[in-house]
Amino acid sequence: MAFPLASVVLSGHGEWHDHYMDATGVKCCGRRDCAQAVGRLLDRQGDQVQVEVQGIPLWLPQGSVHASEDGAFWICRKRPPEEKAALTAEQVRCVFFATGG
Repeated sequence: MAFPLASVVLSGHGEWHDHYMDATGVKCCGRRDCAQAVGRLLDRQGDQVQVEVQGIPLWLPQGSVHASEDGAFWICRKRPPEEKAALTAEQVRCVFFATGG
């Protein structure tokens, strides 16, 4: 099921994201590391979930993928993105996907 959403918008802090953890037990969001993005769920295999973020398919641990509380797709990075660096699964702490249609 696809859940395409709005373009990237930076968030000052996690707000509702704050109580979520990634697969290793680290909080999903810190200051200025969560952003809305165009994304969708693609597949699940075992304890891995494939998501597409800004057109890039990534496999993430199931514990790092959560349902969004505000109906938007969000990505939380481990550190701010480098301008020219391609997005990789290693850079992603959590994603929050939109539910419903």
